[in-house]
Amino acid sequence: MSSVHCKWFAMLVTGIGLACSAQGQLHTQDEDELKRIGWSLVRDKDGVVVYNRKLAESQVHGIMAQTEIDVEAARIFAVITDFDNWADFMPNVQESEIIDRSERVEWVYLRFRAPFIKDRSFVSEVTVEEKINGVERYFMKWQLADERTQKLNIKNIIVPKSNTGYWDLRPIGDGAKTSVTYCLHADPGGNVPNWMINFANAQIAPKVFRAVRQQAQLDQYGNNNTADTG
Repeated sequence: MSSVHCKWFAMLVTGIGLACSAQGQLHTQDEDELKRIGWSLVRDKDGVVVYNRKLAESQVHGIMAQTEIDVEAARIFAVITDFDNWADFMPNVQESEIIDRSERVEWVYLRFRAPFIKDRSFVSEVTVEEKINGVERYFMKWQLADERTQKLNIKNIIVPKSNTGYWDLRPIGDGAKTSVTYCLHADPGGNVPNWMINFANAQIAPKVFRAVRQQAQLDQYGNNNTADTG
């Protein structure tokens, strides 16, 4: 992993509670290593494994989920970076729009809706990379863009305390399958009990994987004849 990614993982110690491992990554299936750095298994069902991690600086846990999808990594990457259409398929997303971009960074306005709480609106700063050290691998990380969020002209806006994470996509074998890691620290703020947030966050990853897998079957993301295995 490049030094840039290593620095970003180190930064997440205060945001999502992740640190650079000796290899500069957390993409591993070694249960002992995951336990050593604080991850606990909370779900292992239907090909999706979900871990959480307690954080010293937040009562809301970090979440890491892993699965394999029978779709090429490039195609999945096209889906998860289709920000203008997230509201059509991503769970709980009501509005999504790219409001600005640079060479590798996009700023995305998002409005989330979940049961029993008011909508949350914010701007997310998203950075993407399609190759790391010359190896095919797709990486997307995001964090709250505080200054841009403050400029939103929305009445009675509620901004989350935290919405930070990453996607890490790696081709498997001949590239027809992809190993997918999704990591998230999401604290909606307000008066939502922490236990409810932690429960909901642990449930969201399988729904996100299912939505991405289904969306990837659409022709607009390229030619793919693989069937939905979920």
